[in-house]
Amino acid sequence: MCQCERYQIVLAEEKDIPKIAQLYDAITKAETEGENFSGWEQGEYPQEWTAKQLFEAGGLYCIFDDTGKIIASAAYDNCHDDCYAKVNWKNSIPNEQTLCIHTLAVHPDYRRLGLGEKMMRFGFEKTKELGLEGIRIDTWVNNFPGLRLYHRLGYRDAQILSDNVHFDGDQMEYQFLEWYPNSEKSYK
Repeated sequence: MCQCERYQIVLAEEKDIPKIAQLYDAITKAETEGENFSGWEQGEYPQEWTAKQLFEAGGLYCIFDDTGKIIASAAYDNCHDDCYAKVNWKNSIPNEQTLCIHTLAVHPDYRRLGLGEKMMRFGFEKTKELGLEGIRIDTWVNNFPGLRLYHRLGYRDAQILSDNVHFDGDQMEYQFLEWYPNSEKSYK
């Protein structure tokens, strides 16, 4: 049994937003002091407003530890940023028919327990539950741990976009990835 089995994914409540912001802060602080794989920047993104937006859109989930601290979170919906329309997806399904996973976050003290994989596999369940045809995500091109996980779970690279991707002035490069249940790895 993987160590992540003791943790359950639950739908976030509005009162959880400050705790999710603390999770984001823990990640950006650790990455400021070490290697930054997320591309997130302390004091910039993500912050409490990010958690509030994701909560208001619906589909924000989290994992608590035994003390009540949020140690992982992600949002699951079919609301894609405008940049998703610029991607040459391998499968021509409209974005509205695919799940988008936003702002996957795992607390630095709880990494290597399988929580990121657990949250991503939850996306498979949500896709099936919502009757959607696949999942589309994006991540910073230097998010090597994330990319390894996504590829291991059957995601395929679609396209890299750069310059003004998520907002005007955005200078980062993003890898867009897609997953479909009829690919060689599905709902496993």
